[in-house]
Amino acid sequence: MFFLFIKDGRSFRFLAPAALLLLYCQLEIFDLLAYLHPLNFFFWKKLSLICESLLPFVALFFSLTFYRSSGLRNSGWISRIFLILSPLFLVLVLTVAPEKLIFSPDFSDEKIIFLGEWGFLFYVGIMVYLTLSLLLLERTLMSVSVHERWSIKFEITGMGVLLASSLIFYSQSLLYRSLDMNLLLTRSLALLIAVGLIIFSRVKRGGGNPISVSRGVAFQSVVILALSLYLIGIGLLGEGMRYLGGTFQKNFFIIVSMLIGIAFLFVFLSENLRRKINVVLQKNFFRNKFDYRRQWLEFTRQISGVTSFEQLQQIILTFFCETFGFAGATLYLKENNSGDYVRVVNFRVGVDEAVFNKDNVLIGYLEKRDWILNVADIETEVIAGNEEFFAEYNISLIVPLRFAETLEGFVICGRLINPGERFTYEDFDLLRVLARQTTSAIITRKLSEELAAARELVAIGKISAFVMHDLKNQVTSLSLMVENAAHFIDDPEFQKDMLETLTATITKMRNLIARLKNLREKSELNLAEVDLLTITERVIKNIGREVKLVASGPVSVLGDREELATVLLNLLINAFEAGDEDPAVIVTVGLGVEAEPYVKISDNGCGMSAEFIDKHLFKPFSTTKKKGLGIGLYQCKQIIDAHGGRIEVVSEIGVGTTFTVLIPGSGFESDHKFGV
Repeated sequence: MFFLFIKDGRSFRFLAPAALLLLYCQLEIFDLLAYLHPLNFFFWKKLSLICESLLPFVALFFSLTFYRSSGLRNSGWISRIFLILSPLFLVLVLTVAPEKLIFSPDFSDEKIIFLGEWGFLFYVGIMVYLTLSLLLLERTLMSVSVHERWSIKFEITGMGVLLASSLIFYSQSLLYRSLDMNLLLTRSLALLIAVGLIIFSRVKRGGGNPISVSRGVAFQSVVILALSLYLIGIGLLGEGMRYLGGTFQKNFFIIVSMLIGIAFLFVFLSENLRRKINVVLQKNFFRNKFDYRRQWLEFTRQISGVTSFEQLQQIILTFFCETFGFAGATLYLKENNSGDYVRVVNFRVGVDEAVFNKDNVLIGYLEKRDWILNVADIETEVIAGNEEFFAEYNISLIVPLRFAETLEGFVICGRLINPGERFTYEDFDLLRVLARQTTSAIITRKLSEELAAARELVAIGKISAFVMHDLKNQVTSLSLMVENAAHFIDDPEFQKDMLETLTATITKMRNLIARLKNLREKSELNLAEVDLLTITERVIKNIGREVKLVASGPVSVLGDREELATVLLNLLINAFEAGDEDPAVIVTVGLGVEAEPYVKISDNGCGMSAEFIDKHLFKPFSTTKKKGLGIGLYQCKQIIDAHGGRIEVVSEIGVGTTFTVLIPGSGFESDHKFGV
């Protein structure tokens, strides 16, 4: 029995019922030993009292957590206070002598236990806790959804029988200040019934999902009325049994009452009966069959909180079934490529038909008419070719899901829980409203997923563009080196420069690969004291083109040597590509206003308009070059921004462009990180 709970033990709420059952079993064993061995009565009853002192905490904890998704988090402050005070029962049993709690002068003959003052308070307190536990359990049962109630109604009924039998057993303490141990048979029978129902529920129907509390005022009113009649009947039966007397009659009365209560619960938990009661309420106490506003708001609330397409589909079918009383439903959606309609989810109906071909007669009928098909009134031509399908799965309705003039899918609704219920115009009106909202939600979700996939592709395209740009720069550097090698390969100085260039290229390629491995993270600068003039000279040497360098001396900054070299390389390549076959490029390194370090790169190329500089210059994929990618300047700005610097641009069409890279002093604070 314990295994049936712990195998689903996703949290402590599944262990609480197991603990309660184990506690009851131990209590029954100790009471039975006390009953069978009167000479050792106080020894066994002391152990029994310890078990009973744990009962308030375990029973209340069980009722607060059993199949409740929120657990103790959303329990009321009164329940929490009771839970905190429950250990006082154990303290009482451990500190007060057993003789002050209970006594039995002639237990071997009468099997009656009398209660002292402390004992009376002890058992009255237990009754309060059992009553509160039953109240919370009833609230859970009445608040659960239709499909969840099917899974757990036997389990909750079993636990309710166990708690109710204990309440009846201990009620003697309030009436007679005594406990009749001859009634142990009743509590033992209740324990057997509870275990049997729980085993049946767990094995045959499985554990339900955690639920959240909701309300159904009209239906609960009927439940309370029926319970009142039941209690009145039990009172009349008890009054008649009082004249018969004897222990047998007491046991018979309690057992009959308990069995009638169980039968009453099973009858009232029938979904067929619930639907019939709701129909009676709607016809006689309400103007309309549905509260359209409440239904629409509830459906909107449920579908707006989904986190996945699969969850949305399941919620749609669950709401359809609970609202209209279908035993199950199946959702079919249009497959974009083939145009066929594919089954995407089943809800409590095992429809094996995975695909409806787009040429199926049923599909053609649904595409031509924006009607909800009532199978009882369906035309013969639609049934043709689908006879076995309609007959095997006992279909009630087919609800089309249309967007504009396109059939996006349809919902196949199974048999009605209440076979005597008939569809009215109100059912069809609400179905149309929910169908439109369902279609909108499904299309929105599909478009959202398609947009997310498109964004991923765009991101991959952008990354590819950055990689291509970096590779282009490296290829440019290597191609220039190869061209010069044809003339200077025997020059030792050229050989040294060539090795340095190859080493630098390999290092940059490795850095590029490392950056690609961490695309989701920003790159962090490797800051150190570096000389701008040295970096500029190295870049000019690697590029292998004629550049006029103007500098008064070393310029020290706090920066990343490789990233600053990347910026200068990008700007120099842009300068050469912007000019004619023999461009004039001038690079100036120095200190500006307030001794701010700068590197200025000027060319006599085509230049740029003021509008392009303001709106497009540093944005990715914007360029004035015929073969450019529009990546380099964007990358330059990212790197210089990470250094806390800025890039200034002066340009005139047909005259040329000057880029000035300014880097602040080492005391500037920034996050020193930049994206690709």
